[in-house]
Amino acid sequence: MSESLDISRVTIRNALEPFCKSGRILRQRRNGTIVAPRSFAMNDLNELALGLPWRVTSPSNLRFLSYENLPQQKCFWENAVQHFNGKQSECTVEIVWLSTFLKGNALLDYLEEEEIDLILHSHIYGVNPADLALPLPDYLKTQMQGPDFITDMFPHQEIHQDYFLPLQIVYRDTFWNCELAEQCNLKNVEKRLLNNEKVAMIKEALPYLPAGCSAGSHIWCHLAYQGIVPDKRNSGLLLSVLKQLAELGDHEKSFMTTQQHPLDDVEKFVSGKLLFLDGTTSQIQTVGNPAFHYGQLPFTLPAGSRRMGITVDIAMTKQCHNQEQAEQFLAFLLEPDAQKQVWSRKQGLPVYRPAFEQALQEKYGLGKENSIALLSNTFLFRNLKKKEEASHHFLVFKVRDELNRMMTGDLSPEETARRIINKWERFKKRKLENE
Repeated sequence: MSESLDISRVTIRNALEPFCKSGRILRQRRNGTIVAPRSFAMNDLNELALGLPWRVTSPSNLRFLSYENLPQQKCFWENAVQHFNGKQSECTVEIVWLSTFLKGNALLDYLEEEEIDLILHSHIYGVNPADLALPLPDYLKTQMQGPDFITDMFPHQEIHQDYFLPLQIVYRDTFWNCELAEQCNLKNVEKRLLNNEKVAMIKEALPYLPAGCSAGSHIWCHLAYQGIVPDKRNSGLLLSVLKQLAELGDHEKSFMTTQQHPLDDVEKFVSGKLLFLDGTTSQIQTVGNPAFHYGQLPFTLPAGSRRMGITVDIAMTKQCHNQEQAEQFLAFLLEPDAQKQVWSRKQGLPVYRPAFEQALQEKYGLGKENSIALLSNTFLFRNLKKKEEASHHFLVFKVRDELNRMMTGDLSPEETARRIINKWERFKKRKLENE
């Protein structure tokens, strides 16, 4: 009917609702809609009084919508779903891969049309949590705030909301081309990165960089990942970072100052033309793993800054037809074995504390003390109404002209800092206070 009349399934479903309520049609979830037998369509007859049998349908699948469709991500979800389904037979989970970006009402309509029960959430959807999801049960909230999960370190950050279950944390990393670093005579790169000496190494590498190569990825990303909210109270910290950048001199080779595509710095790194890349493992996988040997460490920060992180969350949608089974799937994702798979397959950092620390040791070679220090210097954000995320968005997209002019010598670091702070105050008032 939807195809022949060129009308959405939601509209047709709404039009059929009166017939369903009057008993003239029967709906069986995922088994279709049929015209009711005459005896069922007569409203003046009581089915219980007539002793008519109840219609019992077999349990149906839970449909899970996921946007994580890169090879490693798909491997994780397919393995997780297969493992969960093998543990019980009452209700199984099937994955629906989100192939087209949806936002706002378009997403809500899609969830209803496709009868989605579970969804991998993103703040980019721009949907009010209460309109999208069912509240999480209290036992899952209590579990997430226990000592076995790292979320208990962020009580003031509200990492765990009423609707979304955090599954993992994503940090920005610094990747480096080991072969290119050797050509540029850089020694002890890993140790120097941990000491926040990346900009100093870029300065040392400039005379030795081959033609067509850059030392660092986009300069605005480097600034944004510092975790500095550019207000007046942080003016000294902001100025110190800008002075470091301005002293590099060779703006054409030090940092990338143009951007044609969101992943053009990743493409340059994978092709062997970039010394340091600030990004995530999933961004590299989007383009393809480099053929050369490369290293990886958490993005380093100046003293006084805070690291930013994003949580990957999962939620039960408002139309979830089997909430009990959906809760069991959420609880399964928090089990130690599933959380270990987050690192081994998804290449992410799980929220289960022992698995998190193991991932840091395997991924970065960090011990327990350093991993705790990493966490204690982290803030997490969810949406653009929060100051930390708004400042990140601002520094990535709104100050490119100022940074480019500073790198070419047209603006001093002091004037650049002043303009960025003034621009931030106007942006904050318009973006945050008005919302």
